[in-house]
Amino acid sequence: MMAPPQIRVSTTIFALFAATLLQKFISLQLRYGPVGICPNAVAPFEHHQDLIEIDGIANAKGKLARKIRAEPCQAFSESYYEARSKFRFAVDAVTNTSLHSLQVIPNKDYTIDIAVIPGDGDGLVIHTSGCHGVEGYAGSSIQVAFLQHLASLSDDTATESAPTIILVHALNPYGMAHYRRTNENNVDLNRNALTEDEWPEVLARDPNIVGYDDFDSAMFNPPHAPTLFGAYVTFFLKAVTAIARYGFVNMKRSLVAAQYHNPRGIFYGGKALQASHVLLRDFLAGYAGNTSGTVSMIDVHTGLGPSGVDTLLVHGVPDDMSVTASTGGAEEDAVFYDAPRPVQYHFGRVEETSDSNAEEIASTANSDVTAGYELSRGILNDYYAKLFDVSPSARPLVVTQEFGTVAGILVARGVILENMAFQYVPQQQPFWSLFSRDVFYIRTDEWRRSILTRGLTVLRQAIERSMSSKVS
Repeated sequence: MMAPPQIRVSTTIFALFAATLLQKFISLQLRYGPVGICPNAVAPFEHHQDLIEIDGIANAKGKLARKIRAEPCQAFSESYYEARSKFRFAVDAVTNTSLHSLQVIPNKDYTIDIAVIPGDGDGLVIHTSGCHGVEGYAGSSIQVAFLQHLASLSDDTATESAPTIILVHALNPYGMAHYRRTNENNVDLNRNALTEDEWPEVLARDPNIVGYDDFDSAMFNPPHAPTLFGAYVTFFLKAVTAIARYGFVNMKRSLVAAQYHNPRGIFYGGKALQASHVLLRDFLAGYAGNTSGTVSMIDVHTGLGPSGVDTLLVHGVPDDMSVTASTGGAEEDAVFYDAPRPVQYHFGRVEETSDSNAEEIASTANSDVTAGYELSRGILNDYYAKLFDVSPSARPLVVTQEFGTVAGILVARGVILENMAFQYVPQQQPFWSLFSRDVFYIRTDEWRRSILTRGLTVLRQAIERSMSSKVS
């Protein structure tokens, strides 16, 4: 017996919709899938056809003044342990550079590795990778490339005003090793960086302040193991429905504002400062108290914005309220003068008791990257800016360098599927983690070259900013 016409039509529409989604997914896999894996390691700078070259540091002498050269396949890695090995090897090859390995999980081989390149000036530059685990491959490559560049040069004097440079590799080593955004406790370290005074306010706020629970079990945290049908069909049907009903920015805001009540859910900020932050804070505290020069810090992330294009995000609200998300600030625009997109402000700083001032800030936070983050708390940049804000000369400038990857809806899917597997079928997590890896780490030559070119450029500009003890 044939099905009624209405059912046949509905089935046909559904089949066409599913086929369209599958076709789109296949095209994305072909474009972004595992097609860019580097060959076995060779000596740095041996494959000159892949060489990236950017200007050296302005007003510097010696090795810091030399053009910075890098090769993508020498700098990027496919696993946390490969990345760590490259980082450690490169540190050992740079004269007068010390390596500090901080064990994050007792009796487990997950470490934050820190390279300290001492300078003879008053300034300080900090560069961090892997706050969001799986996103660490981009930042790691920038650090490795910079160290390889220094190691390849003769041991000549740098400059009288060279800042001390600290490279923090894999702040979230567990997440990087397992292609997770979150750490070993399912905590998002970029929602966890809160002072003791800030924790009570965050833990006491309405759990559904921006509608997280409205999407909880239906979309963000389905209470079961992931399936291929769910990954390729059900997720997109739910996403289309949710976006049509609430709008993309509202759904994004519900997600990225984070939550502090469901330890198994995505974007969980935890209930106390995590070990990674405690270890890094204590390590940097010694420099905070002994640095009399300008402090510049770059924290590298991936996932938001056009593929391969970076957006620089300054956390907090500038003193001059005429500065908007689209105009940036005078100093930041001068320091990062060739950024492909305007420096973005107002990233996670609208107060929950909205007044006209807060609404003004929210209205400016409307880029494709910053939209929806107005109520985010525990951002790494704010936390470490406060740590170094100990003297007028410090002028800490802490910037997130966010590199785009794929469409936001695919990024959300990767995070959701990986967490479903982690929570319900941990033995299958290695398979489902590939959905996460492939939306945060685009393993193509073009993307890798973009990350190294812009990553090394911004690191160079941060060093230039901290070259002297004062900022004009």
